[in-house]
Amino acid sequence: MEFMKKLIIICISWGVELAAFHRWFSCWLFSSTFYFTPQVLAANLLNATNAEKGMPILVIRALHNKIVTLAWGVLQTILQYWDIRFLEEFVGIVGAIGVMGGIWYVVTRYRKNVFLWVFVGVGILLQIIEIYIVPNFPYGQRIIPLVLFFQLLSLFGVWQFLKKNTCMRYGIVICLLVLSLIALVIFPLSYQAFCLKS
Repeated sequence: MEFMKKLIIICISWGVELAAFHRWFSCWLFSSTFYFTPQVLAANLLNATNAEKGMPILVIRALHNKIVTLAWGVLQTILQYWDIRFLEEFVGIVGAIGVMGGIWYVVTRYRKNVFLWVFVGVGILLQIIEIYIVPNFPYGQRIIPLVLFFQLLSLFGVWQFLKKNTCMRYGIVICLLVLSLIALVIFPLSYQAFCLKS
């Protein structure tokens, strides 16, 4: 009986996540903060070095070299995909909380489970591919693996959260599902802050 309750909640959660995701097909690209190009790297270096006038050139070169700026820019861009505001629009409120719960469970409880770490690594690889292969593949083909990663991670997080069979946990997930549906109805165009319309 408990298994069926969890399965029903997971199926409803996935339905809400799919409803949140279907809006994204009207976009033709994520917004520019989700991509890191050589032009962005050059602009960042130029802005950083011009702001340091009057400092010794060796200090400027040490602090603002291409490797550090590239690593920092890629890290910032990857973290855009993990922003709670983006996830809330991408997979819904319940999905965003589920993703955070899934990461929490992977990091704290499943340290030795190689499959889960490979799954998270593949998800990060998908984000890196999205960062660098901007116009080469159609948007729909790039976005589906990315959303499947976040949805599976979210459903894993919700499932782990519901492992302790308490009414309070079920109530929290049901409240998140209701909030997700209300947000989809009241704010149907809020996802456009993260994408470019065609």
